[in-house]
Amino acid sequence: MLCLDADIQNRRALAGNSDAHWSGTPDKYLRKAADSVRLGRGKPKFIGDKKGVQMLSKAYPELSVEDWREYALLGCTETSLPNITMGSIFEGVNVVAKIMELVVNNGKCAVCGKQSVR
Repeated sequence: MLCLDADIQNRRALAGNSDAHWSGTPDKYLRKAADSVRLGRGKPKFIGDKKGVQMLSKAYPELSVEDWREYALLGCTETSLPNITMGSIFEGVNVVAKIMELVVNNGKCAVCGKQSVR
């Protein structure tokens, strides 16, 4: 609730709140989340706990239900298990930077000097 209050009061132009809900989520919290969305700023994300756990159980069947319930929402659509999975939210940024480095250096790595592209 504190994060939602801060978002509403802060008036960030590109707010990016991610909310996970379960069958017992208090109505007061849901109303506050709706108030935040009504401001028309940013990209709100909502996920139902049941679906989040279901997605992670298929991706990581070897883990326990307790592990799956510890998920976090990242970026636009990604679910991650802190300290268990490695999120790829910045993957595109890193790849673009490396590609640019190789282009500028004629296919040679600026760190080790190895020619990786001919």
